[in-house]
Amino acid sequence: NDEKIAIIIKLRDETPFDGVILLIKEILETESHQEVLAAGEKFLNDLKHQALCKEIVKAIDTSENDTVKQKLISSCWQSGHDYSEHLHHFITGSITGTYLSSLECYSVIEQWVHKADTDKRNAWTMQLRKAQSGMDADRYKLTEAIIDLL
Repeated sequence: NDEKIAIIIKLRDETPFDGVILLIKEILETESHQEVLAAGEKFLNDLKHQALCKEIVKAIDTSENDTVKQKLISSCWQSGHDYSEHLHHFITGSITGTYLSSLECYSVIEQWVHKADTDKRNAWTMQLRKAQSGMDADRYKLTEAIIDLL
């Protein structure tokens, strides 16, 4: 475990390489030791390179583990990097994800919605309104909150 933590810490301090986020995602999906999971999560939350945003979005899209997906989405608003060009992923994720993942999507949308143009905002509002018909009360309220942001 100490070796895995040391590797993750070393990866944080080095110039990133293609696939580093997918490697961290795999660690989060397969590891059970809390210290290693915490190191992986810290890596994601403290990303130093804007260029890794596309890889984070890819990791979110390919993760089948709801907890890992939630941590990846959370890292998007915690890292402070600009995810405005990926907002459509978070709009869709707010509809298709678990409630907690949707809540994390809300935080990302809230942070970057000001950069989206009116046409995109209107399209996303229509997409969310369509999706509301089959939602329970809590999801409906969360979706309303996202629509209010738009």
